[in-house]
Amino acid sequence: VDISFQMLRYGLEPDDKKLAKIYDDYKSGKLLTSELKQIAIDKVKAFLEHHQKEREKAKSKLDKFLWD
Repeated sequence: VDISFQMLRYGLEPDDKKLAKIYDDYKSGKLLTSELKQIAIDKVKAFLEHHQKEREKAKSKLDKFLWD
């Protein structure tokens, strides 16, 4: 199966029902490779945006953690 699907399967799509629908649609040809890649891109972008926000929040705590 496509690497984009594997990315969704192993962490980017937590909803098993959505993942099953994506799998079925891709397998049947209803979902094209480019559409599957776009789903993965959107999930990665959302993950990175969340990670960056959390990293910024943690910066203020870092000095306290390291030096206190």
